[in-house]
Amino acid sequence: MAEDVKNPRKNVMLAAVSVCLFTGIFGGLLVYLGQLVWPDYLTFTNINTAFVDVTGRVGGVTLLKATASCCL
Repeated sequence: MAEDVKNPRKNVMLAAVSVCLFTGIFGGLLVYLGQLVWPDYLTFTNINTAFVDVTGRVGGVTLLKATASCCL
């Protein structure tokens, strides 16, 4: 795909850095919002499925079932 870009040396690096920045910012935002929803992280029944627990608290039973079916 790099050979199809007009300026591959600049644009491919810019795309890679942009993806890393977006992923970092979006991941940080998700963690921050999850902390607002469930402040005491020690009360999770299983730390490996904490995201599913937070999703259930935010979206109710419907979102919990949808998330649990795809993630577990």
